[in-house]
Amino acid sequence: MLYKLLQFLMRQSLRIYYRDILVQGKDYIDKDKPLLIAATHPNSFLDAIILGAVIDRPLFFLARSDVFNRKWSDYILRKLNLIPIYRLQEGHNNLNKNDATFEACFEILERNGAVLIFAEGISLTDKKVRPPKKGLARIGFGTENRNDFKLNVEVLPVGINYEVADQLRNRILVQIAKPISLKEYQESFNKNANTAYVQLNEELYSKLKRSSIEVEDEEIFDFIAKRFHGIDYSFDKLKGISLKIQSLKEKDQLVYNDLKKHINKLISLEKSNQFDSNYIGRKKQTLLTILLLVPSMFGFILNAPPLFLANLISNKKVKLIEFYASVKVVLGCILWLIWASIIVFFIFPFSIINSFLYIISLLLLGEAYLFVNKQIKISFNQNRYKRFKQNDLYSSYSDSINKINTILNIG
Repeated sequence: MLYKLLQFLMRQSLRIYYRDILVQGKDYIDKDKPLLIAATHPNSFLDAIILGAVIDRPLFFLARSDVFNRKWSDYILRKLNLIPIYRLQEGHNNLNKNDATFEACFEILERNGAVLIFAEGISLTDKKVRPPKKGLARIGFGTENRNDFKLNVEVLPVGINYEVADQLRNRILVQIAKPISLKEYQESFNKNANTAYVQLNEELYSKLKRSSIEVEDEEIFDFIAKRFHGIDYSFDKLKGISLKIQSLKEKDQLVYNDLKKHINKLISLEKSNQFDSNYIGRKKQTLLTILLLVPSMFGFILNAPPLFLANLISNKKVKLIEFYASVKVVLGCILWLIWASIIVFFIFPFSIINSFLYIISLLLLGEAYLFVNKQIKISFNQNRYKRFKQNDLYSSYSDSINKINTILNIG
């Protein structure tokens, strides 16, 4: 019950903090089989929140043990399906406690449960995939071995791809690959367990890389990716562009340098003329914006205080970029719940119906504000762009766009 409630709240929070979360490959998620979800880890504990929100079946999460160091936090986190994993940096003497963690995972999988493990073992915001650690293989094969490989445990590779990991109000692509059956490695495991670990990790690493958008020069890729909207914004499209950019860098340095030159020119011209091309191709909905203008103002007034406070605290207290988005989203959700509860307590203390209607109104008015705010940004940037088109520099800008499209074969 607590897990379902938290899942609902996180889904609503993610709607506020992100423009869209696109999931491809959900058909690969079998709800009746034991599942080890092996995901990339670019954005701290926000990655677990996202997968918990988009995957319908209940998940159990392995989390660093230092967050369980108080009785109350240990109790709450375990109720939320979190299981402590002990790392070397938390003390060599604690590593033997992982036996209990592995045992808990064995039992979950034996009940046809699903365990989420961040296979890389580290969280970094860059667009790269690291080789998986052996922990996932040990848990998966350990479960199958003590059940004579009759459980048919599957490893589900998942790539989590953020438009910009340390920023909010952008898009996320979750790419789920075809699962790996541990049954296929039974013969190899029976001969040599370590060999099976290596073979599984090699296949998993390959699938995680195919499910992830990897780039070295992120400024170039991010600028191009933001220009896509609607059906054009897809994993396959962006993966193809990232591979093209990497191929140019490795095989044709002159063309790659030319691409960088034109993109840097566009960035400079957009900055100096104060518009963002990300908004140019979007559809304006003027009539609906006018109708929702007043409700959106109430939506801002009623919802802004807790979100403003979450933003203030995150900016002041979070020092590591990997934790910024995670802390802001979770803190915003907690403070919003406290804010809504306080208002309900003082205004509707004895009316369940009025309290419920108020909460629904908060959410709907908040949606109205997000819509109107987006439309205002679209209108502002498109007006700036129209003015820029009268500028003598526009022909140079347009020429650079055409050359970039030609180089990357974007049509």
